[in-house]
Amino acid sequence: MGCLNFKKTKTFLSLTFILIIILLISSNQIFIKAQTNQTFNLSAKGYCGFVYLEWDKVEGADRYWIYRGIGEGNEESMPLTDFPIKENFYKDTKNLIEGKKYCYIVKAVDVNAKEFAKSNEACATPTCSSEIPQEECKLILQFQIGNTYYWVNGVQKGPMLTAPVLRWDRTFLIIRHVVEEVSGEIFWDGVNQIVTIITKEGKKIEFQIGNKMYKTNGVSKQIDPYNPNVVPFIQNGRTLIPLRVTGDELNAKEINWYGDKNIAELIFTVPCPEKLKGRIDVLLPENCTNGTYIDIVDMNKKPISVIKDQKGGLYSTDCTLPCSGSYIVTPINPNCKFTPSYQQVDLKDCCPAYQRVEFKCECEEIKNGRIVVKMPQECIKGTKVVIYDAFGAVWDGTVNSEGVFDTGCTLKCPGEYTVVPMNTHLEFIPEKQSVTLKECCPSVQVVEFQCRELTHFVQKICACLVRMTEKPDSNGNYQVYIKLNCKEGEPTYDLELNFPQSLLDVINSYTILDYYNKFPHPLPAGLGCTGIVYEPATKNVLEWAAFPDKKPCCEQIPTQGGKIYVKMSKECIEGTIVTVYDETGGVAWSGKANEEGAFDTGCTLKCPGVYKVVPENEKCNFSPVSHVVKVDCCPSQTFVEFTCDCVVQSKGRIIVEMPEVCLEGTIVYIFTEDKVEVWQGKVNEQGIFDTGCILQCPGKYIIQPKNEKCTFTQIYQVVELDNCCHEFKKIGFECNCEAKKGRIVVSMPKECSEGTIIHIIDSTTNKEVWYGKANSDGVFDTECNLACPGIYIIRPENKTCTFSPAEQKIQMQSCCPEVYNIDFKCICQQQKGRLQIKIPRECVPNSLAYIYNSSGKLVMTLWPNSEGWFDSGCELPCPGVYTIKPYNPNCKFYPETQIVEVKNCCVPGTTPFIYTVEFKCECTYKGRIDVKLPTNCLPAKVEIYDSKGNLLYRLSDDGNGYFTTGCTIPCPGTYTIKPVGSNCTFKPESKVLNLVQCCPNGYGYVEFECSCIQMGRIIVNITGNCPTDTKVEIYNMNNVLVTTLTRTAQGNYDSYCTIPCNQTYRVKPVNPKCKFDSAYKDVRLPCCPQVLNVEFKCSCLNTTNGSNNLISLIKNIFLKVINIFTG
Repeated sequence: MGCLNFKKTKTFLSLTFILIIILLISSNQIFIKAQTNQTFNLSAKGYCGFVYLEWDKVEGADRYWIYRGIGEGNEESMPLTDFPIKENFYKDTKNLIEGKKYCYIVKAVDVNAKEFAKSNEACATPTCSSEIPQEECKLILQFQIGNTYYWVNGVQKGPMLTAPVLRWDRTFLIIRHVVEEVSGEIFWDGVNQIVTIITKEGKKIEFQIGNKMYKTNGVSKQIDPYNPNVVPFIQNGRTLIPLRVTGDELNAKEINWYGDKNIAELIFTVPCPEKLKGRIDVLLPENCTNGTYIDIVDMNKKPISVIKDQKGGLYSTDCTLPCSGSYIVTPINPNCKFTPSYQQVDLKDCCPAYQRVEFKCECEEIKNGRIVVKMPQECIKGTKVVIYDAFGAVWDGTVNSEGVFDTGCTLKCPGEYTVVPMNTHLEFIPEKQSVTLKECCPSVQVVEFQCRELTHFVQKICACLVRMTEKPDSNGNYQVYIKLNCKEGEPTYDLELNFPQSLLDVINSYTILDYYNKFPHPLPAGLGCTGIVYEPATKNVLEWAAFPDKKPCCEQIPTQGGKIYVKMSKECIEGTIVTVYDETGGVAWSGKANEEGAFDTGCTLKCPGVYKVVPENEKCNFSPVSHVVKVDCCPSQTFVEFTCDCVVQSKGRIIVEMPEVCLEGTIVYIFTEDKVEVWQGKVNEQGIFDTGCILQCPGKYIIQPKNEKCTFTQIYQVVELDNCCHEFKKIGFECNCEAKKGRIVVSMPKECSEGTIIHIIDSTTNKEVWYGKANSDGVFDTECNLACPGIYIIRPENKTCTFSPAEQKIQMQSCCPEVYNIDFKCICQQQKGRLQIKIPRECVPNSLAYIYNSSGKLVMTLWPNSEGWFDSGCELPCPGVYTIKPYNPNCKFYPETQIVEVKNCCVPGTTPFIYTVEFKCECTYKGRIDVKLPTNCLPAKVEIYDSKGNLLYRLSDDGNGYFTTGCTIPCPGTYTIKPVGSNCTFKPESKVLNLVQCCPNGYGYVEFECSCIQMGRIIVNITGNCPTDTKVEIYNMNNVLVTTLTRTAQGNYDSYCTIPCNQTYRVKPVNPKCKFDSAYKDVRLPCCPQVLNVEFKCSCLNTTNGSNNLISLIKNIFLKVINIFTG
């Protein structure tokens, strides 16, 4: 019995040991599986203007994606960066708002661009909002040995308590005068004799008296590596620190020593002080706007601005004028007479405040004409038509639903116009057309254009000739076979190009046949050196150059650019700058006229290419506004010509006469109609008041003489200044000196005074003697300016109010200092105001504008209209203060918000006053690149590099040879596409794509061909109850293992196209726990895309794949064993 128990116990222990081993293996598999879902630690901290992120480095990670959202669990599906980053830290400065909580998640990406690990969520709140980068200026500090004064940007400051000194050939000074100028702080520890400097960026710098070492953020360094004697010291009770090392640590851009003057100079880069700008809005009746522009000059008659764009009669300078300053504003239209003819505006309050002026007009009736532009269907997409008159662009538009470009009856008729179609991808024939509109609407003038595609994608190569056809084809082209870069080896040639038989080379005037026949046939390698410009899409050669004696060829071919020559008449040249833009909108050239009066780029432009030429001059309007031209390489030249209309200001003169008794003490004031003072003066030696030729002419002026001791029979006179210098306008005044004056003060409720004008009429003559608006005290005060005694009618005027009484009449008997107080009551309509918001056209798609009241409540959400503006209409309570915030998920706006005070309300029956707000923006758009490979090239990857050679994407196909980036790649941009496959050679090896059309309107598409070692594909299907760890081994007929297959997600075993085809292989399923209906099968493998299907049946021990089932099975066995021993 004892032996039996011992045997049973031994058997039990063995089984137990086996069970433990199985459990350990099972748990290890579970552990390995859990490893594939890794997590790692992320931390976030908020600062002023940014959030700083840092996370653990993840093993196996190639790059990282960052996801951000507002509040917990709200991370966007789109990553924060355009591309995954390599670093394990990131500084987020994108559109952060002070006080908002931002939460982040980081995901690790492997070399195949697959996300395989995820961080925890980390949140932080920035202490202030992101700011627009400031313009940088220089801060220049100069210190002179022995001088207690110093200079900041040339301005003397001081005195310092101790002058700078030289010791050990180094400059020492009281360093506080440097630190505080760069917004740093300085502290003194008297116990340890340590000077501590804290920079505005937070850097900590420590110097100790007598110590050759100093510390930067705790790291010790030697003050002067070449002289250990250089140490800080105390002189006359003042601490002196070496200047150079301090300047270096404060990030001085330059440190200079001027030995002849003993001056040390530090130059820092600092944010520039904000430049104040002002804004003037000019409001005209809408019937005055056709053909009208606004001319603005300063008080020295220097042209400042010409405004042609308007909306609803509102012309605005936006915030572009130097502020403060005085300006003369003049509306100009040969068909209109404006009242007043001009106005002076004194800009005292700068943006966001602004000044508004209004004009009235009488215009001749203008008939309107209509132009319809037609072109073939293939010319329409992406085309805009611009129509110019002599002053500039008067209409632009895209195709309508009827497939034509139609101005409607909007053009002045009769009139001379130039019609210009524009499309960066097309060349129009003709380039432009002149149209004379003689017959007005309902007649229609029809203009037609043809087009052809511009060769945007041209390629310039160096090559050697290999062979060519004996005769040209039906298109007159020879087929010429070339070897790129004259490389030796296979293939024999790289490219077949179409050379026109009559196209001569640009150096020797050879035809391609003449050049080919200069060499023995077949051509030895390296001969027939040629530079070629061709279209990859058509293989047509556009230009070529022969270099018969160049060897080696492709290292010696000279290159030369294209040239644009711009001409215009002499009066257009002064002050004009011509700018040439390339197809991406970048500036390719900009300059002034040369000594010959022409604008010449020289042979500096990339060629061939398409360019836009734009002249600019604030005094002139050019016709046309710009030219779009195709530029070939030198010696070819492209000539462009412009005409112009430049503004010349005319001046007028007024002379005022009066009796001699009135002259002493009299000052004559001259105002515009809006009571803007333009001149004042006393009597001259000739006994008259003479403005000289300084007044804007033509114009309308109010002339008012003032003398405390005199009353003038006319308080003022209105003068129409029609005839300009050398002619003048003369007027006269009579006076009664020592006459008494009277004063009237008119009061009314505050809601009545806004927009109200008080008119005072002398009832004896029925003439107006005074009018005015409420002063800063809210009352209407004539002051002591009325003839006394007198009888006056006081009449208030406001189109939105009804006054009670409508007017009042007083008999003035008591003169100044007595005051006559008059009160009115009123009933006014609830008023509304209007806002318009303008953003650049490229930012309009998907943009909204939010309007908040002064309490922060959202009162209106606006969508852009057909013009790209956001218009509230007359719907905003007025007066009121509003905050405007534009929003677009793809754009950042500058500024983020603007505050507008709406004071001037809409008045029924009149053109409404419109407050205009403008924002700038930066938008980031995405593009897409699709790549097609033949299926016999698979499996393969496609790599995409940016213009700097950085790898951006490594793409996998969809199973049919298509690869795509999706709409994720920055657009526009230039990219290199390179297919990669272990068994294939691709033609070409790579392609360069200029991605211009962005999502969702277009994409880039590239195809490749390949030469591959032919491969075959085997798919093995096994039926029955085979477990997942079953494998399939494939041997060649020499019994050498070729590959081992494991089960795919689809449940089969797939070799894909990886096994050399047209051979016989042995296919063998393997699992020691299973039996198969055939131990192996010998098969003949065809080539891809054909697929060889092999099937097996299996019969296995009863088992499951789940670890729980395995444990349960072992548990049952274990219990049976126990039962045997206990039974």
